[in-house]
Amino acid sequence: MALVLLVSAGLFMSGDPREPGEVTVLARIVNIVDNTETKGAYLKVGGQEVTARILKGPYKGQSISTDNGLVGNLMLDRFVEVGDRAVFILNVEEGRIIDAELVDYDRQSWHLAVFILFAVLLILFARYTGVRAFASFIFTVSVIVRLLIPAILKGYDPLLLCVFMAILVASVTLLLVGGFSIRTTAAIISVTFSMVLTALLVVMGGKGIRLDGMTCEHSLILLFSGYPYLNLDRVFWGAVILGASGAMVDVAIAVSTAVEQVVKANPGLGMVRLIRSGFEVGRAALGTMVTTLLLAYAGSGLFLFLVFNARETHLARILNYNFVSAEIFRTLAGSIGMVMVAPISAVIAGVLYHRIHGIERLS
Repeated sequence: MALVLLVSAGLFMSGDPREPGEVTVLARIVNIVDNTETKGAYLKVGGQEVTARILKGPYKGQSISTDNGLVGNLMLDRFVEVGDRAVFILNVEEGRIIDAELVDYDRQSWHLAVFILFAVLLILFARYTGVRAFASFIFTVSVIVRLLIPAILKGYDPLLLCVFMAILVASVTLLLVGGFSIRTTAAIISVTFSMVLTALLVVMGGKGIRLDGMTCEHSLILLFSGYPYLNLDRVFWGAVILGASGAMVDVAIAVSTAVEQVVKANPGLGMVRLIRSGFEVGRAALGTMVTTLLLAYAGSGLFLFLVFNARETHLARILNYNFVSAEIFRTLAGSIGMVMVAPISAVIAGVLYHRIHGIERLS
């Protein structure tokens, strides 16, 4: 666990790519000249002349001023008030602030508070297992942010990267939580095999639905941000694997643990009985995990479904929109991956426990 935390810390401490002369700071709004007017009862248009005081960093205490333009777009506009904390980008030359731009409200303080609450509750409830699970969480974040995303932007194959990183994260997670044991070995082998099969399925199905990577508005933004060489189809396919990998790990370790407990309760059982026990646990796990995956994706698209319903859009049109089709494909492919990992885990765990315990009984 200490090694995992050290690796995670090393990844996080590696430098961020920044534009030369740009500095991101946190500042508190101290004065506003409001030149806005209200349209449609709640939309603000016009602008604000904002003065703020920098709270942290080498420019702490300095005042900055900027114009905060509002165009009536709730997704883009940030109507601030005196006392608000906000993120600004500074244009700096030779250590002197030239100008500033208001980016958004300061939300990271709340992120940190909720994150600390999550960590405390996890460790209080799960004790040492919670500590190991927390280490796995940190490792996963660091791998995605510091390794996976930069590697994709550098032009490496997104699908292969996502499969490899998902297997890496799954292996580290299973080793942290389960230790070096037969059940962990069985779960790692099962997840690896299942992810490769799922990736093949995703490629075949992904070509059939012809999304061309256009699954959200960010796809085009990415292309026109200096990355025209990216294969957006393979980015999407990799995202499908990455999204399903967590649930596949849960099913694999649940089935492997069940076989382990059956062996402890009755060491004399044969391989077929062990595999059958794993199948039963796998069926029970799938009964809830598939619905969990569906609800996760449905929750992320709830606003979209509300819009469709409010506009009384025909079902055939809804199902064939690229972004809806992408979520359907993501849900089904992830569910198939979970369905495959359950029997594979049962077979591998049954075989390993039978062989190893059989050898022990004979010796």
